[in-house]
Amino acid sequence: MRIIADDINSTSVQFAVVVDGTQDLNGNEQEVMCIRHADKLLQVHETFMGLVIPPNITGQSVATSVMDTLLQLTLPADNLRAQTHDGAAVA
Repeated sequence: MRIIADDINSTSVQFAVVVDGTQDLNGNEQEVMCIRHADKLLQVHETFMGLVIPPNITGQSVATSVMDTLLQLTLPADNLRAQTHDGAAVA
């Protein structure tokens, strides 16, 4: 993941975050985090970056999870150009 993040920082610079929420068999919410970016040849890549189990399913919790993931990957939020949230709560 660090190699991908370094590549995004040095080559793509701009990126998007894709968050998809789902429940496991026990009913616990899980958020899949993916990063979407283009390489030098403008080919688009969507890469799974991790699975997050948030404390709840509020919008604030999902936003905090995204920001924490970006921080761990050293991807500056200033370069975030788009977000998609499938299954995210709006509470």
